Amino acid sequence: MGKLFDAIFESVVARHDYLTGDLVKFRPNYKSCDAYKAMSTELQKEVDDLATCGLNIKVVQVGDKLSGASAGNQFKTSDNYVLTIAADQGGTRIYGKVTVSSDMVDKIPSDDINLSPIPDEWKRKDKITIKPEVVNIDNNHITRKTDKGNGKATPTEYKLPESTTLKKDNQMLGMLYEAASNPTRISDSERHQITNKLTIYGLDGNARFETAGQALRAATSALDELGFDLDAVTNDIDISKAHHHPGHSAQKMLSFRRKSTSGDPFDEEQEIENSMISFNFENLGRNPGGKDIEVVAYAS
Repeated sequence: MGKLFDAIFESVVARHDYLTGDLVKFRPNYKSCDAYKAMSTELQKEVDDLATCGLNIKVVQVGDKLSGASAGNQFKTSDNYVLTIAADQGGTRIYGKVTVSSDMVDKIPSDDINLSPIPDEWKRKDKITIKPEVVNIDNNHITRKTDKGNGKATPTEYKLPESTTLKKDNQMLGMLYEAASNPTRISDSERHQITNKLTIYGLDGNARFETAGQALRAATSALDELGFDLDAVTNDIDISKAHHHPGHSAQKMLSFRRKSTSGDPFDEEQEIENSMISFNFENLGRNPGGKDIEVVAYAS
């Protein structure tokens, strides 16, 4: 008795043609089936929309016309089962559920391992070109025109230089040669670099220092970064006086030289002959005891 019961039970719950989640497709002649003909006009339209939606169609439920019977099996528990199917929009989202007879659809074979195939409705034509093609440039296209400030779109020049050969700047080469051949002189380019570096350190009048000596150390650091040494300033009465006397101002012309390449700290290069560091400072007297020293320094 037990073995007979197990056989009947297993046959009822075993797979019979369709299971929930199976992919199906409508048969070409599904409209000639009796179940379709017996549907109302509205229901037939829903079935037609589902058949032409272009998405994967999945089985949502397997049932029977008789509510007390199970799906058909070899013991003929019920041979009149129906399928509730719907369009799969991905992520378990389904829409357009309709109930059809099993003779209206066919099961799509699946390995039950991989994901469902991507429906044609989701595919887009790509523009991948395996064989390179010459692009036809339309100079009249709006993306190749520029408004140069006159309110009109004029063609933009996209041509590359005909030659990539670097143009020699005779003046620059001359200054570089002069600096290499005469270490006691600086070029105009070096002069500009020094002034710009002093500006970065706030020695252009925009920064404030507690003492003139602090500003002098900033100038020393700026020159050091460019390969120069600022000559030491010792026992200068104006520099020490500036901190204690509001309104006191002075100008100092400071000599400097290139750093020695020998590595000997006692081996110094000669002073620069054609330039000095103009060091101008003033105690503004607006913040006694604080940062109140304004400094303007540049290479003469």
